Amino acid sequence: MAAAEYQCVAASAEALLSHSAFRCLPSLSPPPLPTQAIEPPRFEPSLVGLHDKLMQCGCSAEAARALEAVYEDSCRQLASQCAAAFSTGLHDLSRSFRAGEGALYHEWQHSLVLAFERQYQESAARMHSRLLDEVRSA
Repeated sequence: MAAAEYQCVAASAEALLSHSAFRCLPSLSPPPLPTQAIEPPRFEPSLVGLHDKLMQCGCSAEAARALEAVYEDSCRQLASQCAAAFSTGLHDLSRSFRAGEGALYHEWQHSLVLAFERQYQESAARMHSRLLDEVRSA
């Protein structure tokens, strides 16, 4: 093909792609994500009073420390699971919003953070209560 023919094909392609009908087609690429960063949820167990409550239940200091360590380890595992689920949820959430919806997306991010923090705190509190119930019934 001669250079003149290539130029003719290129000009035709450019004219076709710049036609108004092509500008109205929906994008086949995923929508751009809003770029507002958000503080991730905090997963921190409440250890306030656990040692004292264990001692009041008749545990030795050594047993109370060991049970506290078990509780802390369980809370770390729970935090890891919650963080993974949050990351997945945040990714899924981000796919629901398009450019221009950044403020709404940020509100939903914030709600998701609060929901995961609450879920973590409630689960940690249940573990705390069950641990004390087991010690009391022993």
